[in-house]
Amino acid sequence: DALYQMGIISEAEVIRAHQKTYALGFITTMEERKYNKAEKLAKRRATRLGDAFKRGRNQNSTDVFNNAFTSGYVFANRALIGTAHPGNGFTYQNTLTVQADFNYESFQDLDVIIRTSVDISGNKIPQRSKTLMHPPHTHHEILKVFEPVQGFAPDTAERNPNTVKSLITQRLENPYLTDVDSWFVLTDK
Repeated sequence: DALYQMGIISEAEVIRAHQKTYALGFITTMEERKYNKAEKLAKRRATRLGDAFKRGRNQNSTDVFNNAFTSGYVFANRALIGTAHPGNGFTYQNTLTVQADFNYESFQDLDVIIRTSVDISGNKIPQRSKTLMHPPHTHHEILKVFEPVQGFAPDTAERNPNTVKSLITQRLENPYLTDVDSWFVLTDK
């Protein structure tokens, strides 16, 4: 099958999504009905089922990020997040060249990659950093960068202005991320 991407026809493996079905339920016993406890217990059990569904949905949606660096999720036969995505005669990246823990400088580097990104045809994509998703383990590092004392850049004696504070409009702490050092910037496009 030919895969059509942004006006380019290329031979590639077609990967289809697999449907997942979850069946949640609970049982009401005859004794519960006999002693008029069924309604009260059913409400509590339904609430717990709703909570279980939300946890499952959040875990499944986060799995895309947890497996994006491996062959679990691929684009053009490469890991979804990588530094060597094939374009039309060139390669492009959607991650830092050398993986780094979250800090002021690594965020600046990734923001430059986002602002200078191109599509598969080499056309510039005008996008901006919008949401920062991170595990709970990096909470304090995130605060140092985005909520510094008196608006200055963190860990500097020169009192340089914080140039990244206004770039992120939302911070999303995601407890379902499995790598405690991982962090992701989602864009407006």
